[in-house]
Amino acid sequence: VLGDEQFFRAMSYYLHKHEFGNVVSDDLKIAIQEATGENIDWFFKQWITGAGHPQLEVSYKFVPERKCIDLSVKQIQPIVEGQGLFSFPVVVTIATRNRTWNEKVRVKEESEHFVLKCDEKPLMVSFDGEGSLVAEASFEKEVDELEYQATHDALPGRLWAMRQLAEKFPTGEATLETLSKIISTPRFWADAAEAAGLLGDVRTDAAMKTTRQALASPDYRVRKSAVLGMTKFGAAAKDMLQEIVQNDSHTDVVATAIVALAKVDKKLGI
Repeated sequence: VLGDEQFFRAMSYYLHKHEFGNVVSDDLKIAIQEATGENIDWFFKQWITGAGHPQLEVSYKFVPERKCIDLSVKQIQPIVEGQGLFSFPVVVTIATRNRTWNEKVRVKEESEHFVLKCDEKPLMVSFDGEGSLVAEASFEKEVDELEYQATHDALPGRLWAMRQLAEKFPTGEATLETLSKIISTPRFWADAAEAAGLLGDVRTDAAMKTTRQALASPDYRVRKSAVLGMTKFGAAAKDMLQEIVQNDSHTDVVATAIVALAKVDKKLGI
């Protein structure tokens, strides 16, 4: 809401003003207003003293004749005493064949439409790809866009897209291809770890082969995540888990494999 510069200036002012003193929440609100000139009473009512969090339904359509994107955002959380509609800024990332850019919009009504300029059909429209919001958002997408987002968005958006692929299209060819690509050429270890763990949601013979690929990763966190996902393969993962227990070089991976083995082999009693 404030941006980095104003936020940290307000925090410095607040700490110096109340150094060695006692404070309540209103003191912080007043200090922010004094330091920035911004009245954020509404923010405290919604996010501090109020209840709940936004639950959103997001969708969009590309309108080629107008060269724009029509972005729809609906707040669907229960409107009850102490919890109403929320107001918040959100960054929307748009990618086309020629460029990627951010648009900032402010959501404040129950149902809103935002018209965003776009010269060609987008490859990706990412709603809060940086993961800044304390919110739940439902955003139905086709497999092609999820595949693109899983490798091009910011980290929170990439992880979200991977999970959507595994949940919505578990048997789709693009899902396994995308997860395999991320495991073999990750931008960050967390990408590969997430992809490895999601292979258990796919649960095909090809996914099992890709799991072996993940278990060969030099990063133990990727191997550990692959082991966690293997519990969803059931008894088919028993022999592979035994190999991990006997041969993996990292104690975290071995310990995780022991627990996973007990889950897939009921004779072991877990």
